[in-house]
Amino acid sequence: MNLYIKLGIIALFLCSGCNFPRHEGDKSKEMELKSFTFPYQLEQAEAVWHLPAELREISGLAYVNDSTLAAIQDEDAKIYLLSSSSGNLLNVYTFGEKGDYEGVTMVGSTAWAVKSNGDLFRVEQFWQARPVVTKYTTLLSAANNVEGLVYDRETNSLLIACKGKPGLKNGEKYEGFKAIYSFGLDKLKLDTTPKYLIDLSVIEAFRSNGTIREFYIKATKKTGLISDALFFEPSGIAIHPLTNHLYIISHTAKLLLVLNRQAEIIHIQRLNPGLFNQPEGICFSPDGTLFISNEGGKGQGSILKFGAL
Repeated sequence: MNLYIKLGIIALFLCSGCNFPRHEGDKSKEMELKSFTFPYQLEQAEAVWHLPAELREISGLAYVNDSTLAAIQDEDAKIYLLSSSSGNLLNVYTFGEKGDYEGVTMVGSTAWAVKSNGDLFRVEQFWQARPVVTKYTTLLSAANNVEGLVYDRETNSLLIACKGKPGLKNGEKYEGFKAIYSFGLDKLKLDTTPKYLIDLSVIEAFRSNGTIREFYIKATKKTGLISDALFFEPSGIAIHPLTNHLYIISHTAKLLLVLNRQAEIIHIQRLNPGLFNQPEGICFSPDGTLFISNEGGKGQGSILKFGAL
């Protein structure tokens, strides 16, 4: 069944972080939503790591182990291993040909990568000179503009976030939404119905609201990021290891969205453009430490580290 995600109301968006009250009926869900506290202070990073030139266009981030993160950039089929304590580049492993790679995630010791056209790559033993690489062509296409990938242990699947068109070719259009699809690892097949649908109608209403528009333009002018794009377009997705909530970032809207497994929005967090010039990657360590990567644009790419409060 499709899960439709409402992105809040204007009054709640105006606060630095927003908890979303829900309809009456399910008291347990209502209590969860009312008691949720966003566990990070995103105005103050624990660490900021500036990355080498080859990671200026870092486009995806994943947790590997206690000492290592994996990153990918959107030009080469390479997996970059970085220190999770310093951000230093440790190793680089090539697994294929050049392409627009937008996400990376780990399933055990196996890496998975995704292109913007929806092609998936399973990279076994990626640290070897000749890794075992298997390509899976999904029904997604360049029109969907895939920008996020994460492994979901709960369903043993890969969640694939689409920045572009939500519908598949010749299928339902899902106009006014952004889609997150599921690729099951049991059958190695894409579910043709989106796992989650993000409703953009409320954010569209923000565009005609003077207060929101004034805030956004002032914020973006400070960093030269002038844009009218107030749509929530997913650019990265992660699953919190302790709460199982989904964390979805959008570099166009400069927002971080938190939703529970009933697809209910429980928090919206604004991202300061001064820190998050182009957030593209997001992941967690098992203790809940949050990592967010930024493409560098004309400067350096970066990774920001946030400990849980």
